[in-house]
Amino acid sequence: MSTHSIPPASPAAAYAHEAVIADLEEDFARLVDKAIGAILAGDPKPDAVFGEFAAFISMARSVSYHEGKLLEAGIVRIAACNPDLMVMPQDRPMPIVPAALAFLERNEWSSLEGIRLRSDVHYRATYTPDLVVVNRKHHWALIMDIKRSIASYQERRLDALRQRMMAVALIGADWLYVECKAPPVSEVGIAIIDGADEACDPDRGLFGLAGIGDLLEIAGAGAALCHLRSMFAVRVREELERQCREALARTELAHRPRHHAEADGGKTCPDEAESGRGENVDPMVIELDPSKTRLPQPATRVRVGFARSRAGP
Repeated sequence: MSTHSIPPASPAAAYAHEAVIADLEEDFARLVDKAIGAILAGDPKPDAVFGEFAAFISMARSVSYHEGKLLEAGIVRIAACNPDLMVMPQDRPMPIVPAALAFLERNEWSSLEGIRLRSDVHYRATYTPDLVVVNRKHHWALIMDIKRSIASYQERRLDALRQRMMAVALIGADWLYVECKAPPVSEVGIAIIDGADEACDPDRGLFGLAGIGDLLEIAGAGAALCHLRSMFAVRVREELERQCREALARTELAHRPRHHAEADGGKTCPDEAESGRGENVDPMVIELDPSKTRLPQPATRVRVGFARSRAGP
């Protein structure tokens, strides 16, 4: 396995496939609607500290989770712009085999090229990637872990995450071929995506949203993903403002003198409109039907490492 640096994307760099925001706008709007619906579906519990603002705080916390899920769905949709890409079924744990961990501990990661470990051995620990993308034409796989922001992550936590991801990358080629019936791959890369688009350190496997295009070989992918996040941000702020105004109104009414309330004829602020139960973001999954395709034999040598740019030197 060898590690690879990703140089800044060149304006001249071009790929055969492109993510056009205008073509994605309608699908993005549906993804945002589902995300907002899922956020509003939560039933906030009474809180002795936040009081009337409990719903406001609950939503703010929920946004952090659903923003990450929205970014996952957005990447899946953008990946569909490149017909060579396959997105593996999500939420499938990959085994962390002891041999992989031992190999990582005893060797420099830059010396692991050509190592291929089997996945059908005894194991206890697993790691579930957010996304696994396979390029059936160029025979590479990308294991992705998507964070809303890594600013709050201590380095030791990132190191532990990288080790788990690298361990499953060592068995990734075999696992994808056997368990997912994916085409053979000769390179497996790992990428931790910073949804805040602030961190970019390819030598440590860290990538911002702007680097998505080079990882997936899709021009304009980074800009499209940032646009999706902006659409989501507008809706979130609108909803937070509405809930904040309602909370302030309820607080003002609670502190209003009693004779004022009687003068109003006992009228109170209307309850917050109930929202329908949201659905989880349901990204599209591109799968290969093994019954219709005869898969070639897997490669005997698999290069494993940090994901690298497809833009060239």
